[in-house]
Amino acid sequence: STKSQAERGGGSARERAVRSLDPGLIYLIARDAGIDVPEKGDKRAICCPFHEDRTESAFLSARNVFYCSVCTPAGGWTAKQFCAELGLDWSRYLRGAAFGPS
Repeated sequence: STKSQAERGGGSARERAVRSLDPGLIYLIARDAGIDVPEKGDKRAICCPFHEDRTESAFLSARNVFYCSVCTPAGGWTAKQFCAELGLDWSRYLRGAAFGPS
């Protein structure tokens, strides 16, 4: 079978940078923002930091996606978007990967 450029490790600099993120990096980002994140599971339920939340309406995934049934009902945010919304410096979470604006 013929592999695509992305499957061979090619693709754009942005695609390679996103693939180079550690699985679950979003958990560290959330903890750095003071969010209580459960220790186990690939999909971790949290109270959303962007609206008053008495129950866990949001989750973080090991694939570095944030989703909230109130804030992002049409789809989740990438770790980079989540980091920006929290007001944290995204560059401190990258492992030497550089890419331009989204």
